[in-house]
Amino acid sequence: MPFLTSFDIDFNVIARFMKSFLGDEKLILILDRTNWKFGKTNINILMLAIAYKGMAIPIFWNLLDKKGNSNFDERKEIIEKFLKLFDVEQIKVLVADREFKGIKWFKWLDENKILFAIRVPNSSVITGVKGKKSVKTSFRFLKRGGVSTFKKPKLIYEQKLYVTGMLLDELSVILSNYSSNTIADDYKKRWEIETLFGAYKSRGFNLEKTHLQDRDKIAKLLAVMAVTFVWAYIIGEWLNEKKPIKIKKHGRLEKSLFRYGLDYLNNILACIDGLQVTKFRTVCGKLSCT
Repeated sequence: MPFLTSFDIDFNVIARFMKSFLGDEKLILILDRTNWKFGKTNINILMLAIAYKGMAIPIFWNLLDKKGNSNFDERKEIIEKFLKLFDVEQIKVLVADREFKGIKWFKWLDENKILFAIRVPNSSVITGVKGKKSVKTSFRFLKRGGVSTFKKPKLIYEQKLYVTGMLLDELSVILSNYSSNTIADDYKKRWEIETLFGAYKSRGFNLEKTHLQDRDKIAKLLAVMAVTFVWAYIIGEWLNEKKPIKIKKHGRLEKSLFRYGLDYLNNILACIDGLQVTKFRTVCGKLSCT
């Protein structure tokens, strides 16, 4: 792809554009990772996104030169990219799954005044005056659908943190450096990045089918996809106002707003004639309005 080879992309400009789509509201940041393998090459993407209306808006991403989990330095780097462009006061909370635990990591987030709600393994240990016990044992009283947060912070991962248990299909234990009755709901926003990854991989862009192996080129491709993802979503919202998506018997939409908009864009670009040119100008105008 000559474009990915010769064209330079300012990823900070892309990040500012993605953020402009959201206005001035407080942000729930989601940190997550997705990976696959092409031949002998591991494609391993660490991504920072913003929760928004049931989906996630990608804002920064790093291609890791390895397989497996991210480490402290890699997480710190991607958060610092955000902090160089935006104020920490704009962050409501950072949410992440069990991969993103760690003594040094929790301490760094707290020192930088970043509130977090991060899930930890159920084998994690609370240290108290009566000794040590696993968080799984601490929440064995929970019934399905139940949520409970200890009123006082507990010594866990060598620091005082609030501990929340949530029992849905399985027990989820969430650590936070703030006290609130919204901790479980804040953490649930993490699932919105799965919607994004689904659109990237199998329900729109088929990213895993790319034959690209060069990390710089993949990073540029992700920038193009990020803008297209937001564009498709905007168009989907616009179309849904004119002609609402059908609702199936189980109460879910027949297709997502993203897919609604992407199909419309695909139809326009597949055959540019006089009418389609007019439509194309219209959809371009929708994107520029952000």
